[in-house]
Amino acid sequence: MNRRIALASIVIILASSTQPSAAAGKKPINYDAYNGWRSIQGTQISRDGIWVAYSLVPQDGDGEIVARNLKTDVEHRHPRGKDGVLTIDGKYLVFSIAPLKAELDKAKKDKKKSEDQPKSGLGIMSLATGEVFTSERVKSFKVPE
Repeated sequence: MNRRIALASIVIILASSTQPSAAAGKKPINYDAYNGWRSIQGTQISRDGIWVAYSLVPQDGDGEIVARNLKTDVEHRHPRGKDGVLTIDGKYLVFSIAPLKAELDKAKKDKKKSEDQPKSGLGIMSLATGEVFTSERVKSFKVPE
Protein backbone atom coordinates (compact mmCIF):
# COMPACT_ATOMS: atom_id res chain seq x y z
CA MET A 1 0.00 0.00 0.00
CA ASN A 2 2.78 2.44 0.91
CA ARG A 3 4.59 1.54 -2.28
CA ARG A 4 1.57 2.62 -4.42
CA ILE A 5 1.32 5.92 -2.57
CA ALA A 6 5.05 6.51 -3.02
CA LEU A 7 4.85 5.74 -6.77
CA ALA A 8 1.84 7.99 -7.18
CA SER A 9 3.62 10.86 -5.44
CA ILE A 10 6.72 10.36 -7.66
CA VAL A 11 4.56 10.52 -10.79
CA ILE A 12 2.86 13.69 -9.52
CA ILE A 13 6.21 15.28 -8.67
CA LEU A 14 7.67 14.37 -12.10
CA ALA A 15 4.62 15.65 -13.94
CA SER A 16 4.54 18.93 -12.06
CA SER A 17 8.28 19.49 -12.41
CA THR A 18 8.32 19.07 -16.21
CA GLN A 19 5.34 21.26 -17.08
CA PRO A 20 6.69 24.74 -16.26
CA SER A 21 9.98 24.27 -18.11
CA ALA A 22 8.30 22.81 -21.21
CA ALA A 23 5.72 25.59 -21.35
CA ALA A 24 8.30 28.33 -20.81
CA GLY A 25 10.58 27.21 -23.68
CA LYS A 26 8.01 26.51 -26.44
CA LYS A 27 5.58 28.73 -28.30
CA PRO A 28 1.95 27.64 -28.52
CA ILE A 29 0.80 26.17 -31.82
CA ASN A 30 -1.41 28.52 -33.81
CA TYR A 31 -3.77 27.94 -36.73
CA ASP A 32 -1.07 28.56 -39.37
CA ALA A 33 0.86 25.52 -38.11
CA TYR A 34 -2.18 23.28 -38.61
CA ASN A 35 -2.48 24.30 -42.27
CA GLY A 36 0.91 22.79 -43.03
CA TRP A 37 0.07 19.40 -41.54
CA ARG A 38 -0.74 16.80 -44.17
CA SER A 39 -2.66 13.58 -43.77
CA ILE A 40 -2.45 10.41 -45.82
CA GLN A 41 -5.67 9.44 -47.60
CA GLY A 42 -6.77 6.81 -50.11
CA THR A 43 -3.95 4.33 -49.68
CA GLN A 44 -3.68 1.47 -52.15
CA ILE A 45 -1.21 -1.35 -52.70
CA SER A 46 -0.78 -3.00 -56.09
CA ARG A 47 -1.72 -6.66 -56.44
CA ASP A 48 1.93 -7.69 -56.74
CA GLY A 49 2.84 -5.67 -53.63
CA ILE A 50 5.45 -3.55 -55.41
CA TRP A 51 3.65 -0.18 -55.57
CA VAL A 52 1.82 1.82 -52.95
CA ALA A 53 -0.18 4.93 -53.83
CA TYR A 54 -1.65 7.58 -51.52
CA SER A 55 -2.68 11.22 -51.37
CA LEU A 56 -0.97 13.75 -49.10
CA VAL A 57 -3.71 16.24 -48.19
CA PRO A 58 -3.08 19.42 -46.15
CA GLN A 59 -5.66 20.95 -43.84
CA ASP A 60 -5.83 23.98 -46.11
CA GLY A 61 -4.25 24.09 -49.55
CA ASP A 62 -3.34 21.87 -52.47
CA GLY A 63 -2.32 18.25 -51.91
CA GLU A 64 -0.43 15.78 -54.05
CA ILE A 65 -0.56 12.14 -55.03
CA VAL A 66 2.39 9.84 -54.42
CA ALA A 67 3.26 6.49 -56.02
CA ARG A 68 6.15 4.67 -54.32
CA ASN A 69 7.95 1.51 -55.39
CA LEU A 70 8.51 -0.55 -52.24
CA LYS A 71 11.42 -2.51 -53.73
CA THR A 72 13.50 0.34 -55.16
CA ASP A 73 12.17 3.31 -53.11
CA VAL A 74 11.53 5.22 -56.37
CA GLU A 75 8.80 7.78 -55.83
CA HIS A 76 6.63 9.63 -58.37
CA ARG A 77 4.51 12.64 -57.33
CA HIS A 78 1.93 14.83 -59.01
CA PRO A 79 0.50 18.05 -57.57
CA ARG A 80 -3.20 18.25 -56.64
CA GLY A 81 -3.73 14.52 -57.28
CA LYS A 82 -6.28 12.59 -55.21
CA ASP A 83 -8.46 9.46 -55.25
CA GLY A 84 -5.84 7.32 -57.00
CA VAL A 85 -6.55 3.84 -58.32
CA LEU A 86 -3.81 1.41 -59.35
CA THR A 87 -4.55 -0.67 -62.44
CA ILE A 88 -4.72 -4.46 -62.15
CA ASP A 89 -1.41 -4.96 -63.95
CA GLY A 90 0.34 -2.44 -61.65
CA LYS A 91 1.60 -0.31 -64.54
CA TYR A 92 -0.54 2.82 -64.12
CA LEU A 93 -2.04 5.04 -61.47
CA VAL A 94 -5.28 6.78 -62.48
CA PHE A 95 -6.32 9.75 -60.34
CA SER A 96 -8.36 12.95 -60.14
CA ILE A 97 -6.62 16.31 -60.34
CA ALA A 98 -8.25 18.92 -58.12
CA PRO A 99 -8.37 22.55 -59.28
CA LEU A 100 -6.02 25.00 -57.56
CA LYS A 101 -7.43 26.00 -54.19
CA ALA A 102 -6.63 29.68 -54.83
CA GLU A 103 -8.62 29.60 -58.10
CA LEU A 104 -11.52 27.83 -56.41
CA ASP A 105 -11.57 30.33 -53.54
CA LYS A 106 -11.46 33.25 -55.98
CA ALA A 107 -14.35 31.82 -58.01
CA LYS A 108 -16.42 31.36 -54.84
CA LYS A 109 -15.57 34.87 -53.68
CA ASP A 110 -16.61 36.28 -57.08
CA LYS A 111 -19.83 34.19 -56.80
CA LYS A 112 -19.35 32.53 -60.16
CA LYS A 113 -21.89 29.98 -61.33
CA SER A 114 -20.95 26.33 -60.91
CA GLU A 115 -20.38 25.88 -64.67
CA ASP A 116 -17.88 28.79 -64.62
CA GLN A 117 -15.90 27.52 -61.62
CA PRO A 118 -12.64 25.56 -62.06
CA LYS A 119 -13.20 21.85 -62.73
CA SER A 120 -11.38 18.69 -61.76
CA GLY A 121 -9.27 16.80 -64.27
CA LEU A 122 -7.88 13.32 -64.77
CA GLY A 123 -4.30 12.08 -64.55
CA ILE A 124 -2.83 8.77 -65.71
CA MET A 125 0.66 8.12 -64.38
CA SER A 126 2.98 5.55 -65.90
CA LEU A 127 4.63 3.90 -62.91
CA ALA A 128 7.63 2.82 -64.98
CA THR A 129 8.63 6.38 -65.95
CA GLY A 130 6.56 8.71 -63.76
CA GLU A 131 5.18 10.50 -66.83
CA VAL A 132 1.62 11.79 -66.43
CA PHE A 133 -1.04 12.20 -69.10
CA THR A 134 -3.62 14.79 -68.05
CA SER A 135 -7.08 15.66 -69.29
CA GLU A 136 -9.15 18.63 -68.16
CA ARG A 137 -12.79 18.74 -67.10
CA VAL A 138 -13.25 15.08 -66.15
CA LYS A 139 -15.91 14.65 -63.48
CA SER A 140 -15.38 10.98 -62.63
CA PHE A 141 -13.68 7.81 -63.82
CA LYS A 142 -13.70 4.06 -63.23
CA VAL A 143 -10.99 1.46 -63.55
CA PRO A 144 -12.04 -2.15 -64.32
CA GLU A 145 -11.62 -4.66 -61.52
